[in-house]
Amino acid sequence: MEDMENDDILDCTPQQVACTVQAPEKNYSVEQLIKILHVQRRQVFNYSKLICSTWSWEPETIFKPSYGRYSERMLSEMQNLKTLGADEYQRLVGRENHRPVAMKMSSVTALTVVDNSAVVLDSKIANLQQSAIANSEKLANQFRATLEQIKSQNTAANQQAGILNDAELLAAENQGYLEAIQIHQTRIKAKQTALAQLRAMELEE
Repeated sequence: MEDMENDDILDCTPQQVACTVQAPEKNYSVEQLIKILHVQRRQVFNYSKLICSTWSWEPETIFKPSYGRYSERMLSEMQNLKTLGADEYQRLVGRENHRPVAMKMSSVTALTVVDNSAVVLDSKIANLQQSAIANSEKLANQFRATLEQIKSQNTAANQQAGILNDAELLAAENQGYLEAIQIHQTRIKAKQTALAQLRAMELEE
């Protein structure tokens, strides 16, 4: 008996032992599912709730092996649900498994509302972005036009100031000439008057 047990032990090679060891199944966090499925966090929970209720005859640990973690099977079902939509997905699961599936109107409605809300929100965001871009371009054009107008006004003002300054200088020069002429004429008159008086005095003598 002991020999048989030893033989059995010897027959169990390391390769045979390794074949019986299975790699642990990969599971995912909510954040990983959000990135893989390209959905919002709330959508992941809605998907999970609908899948667990649809597969009501399966233990929940198949889909959620631990708190906050989701199995490879859950990821696959979520991808199918996202592709098919809630109604078609539930009908397909019931038909393939020959089991009646109760349609969860609340879940279906929640999924639809979330999807529609996301689409509407994305559309509103896109419109706001386009409006912001258009308004910014409009404001930039108005700003550039105002700057050009200010530059033009400054140029015109500088030109007018230059003309005025030149006119003032010319007027000052003219005034200087007039004063010089008046002084010269006064000197001539004074000289002529003095000469006339001297002649008169000579005649009297």
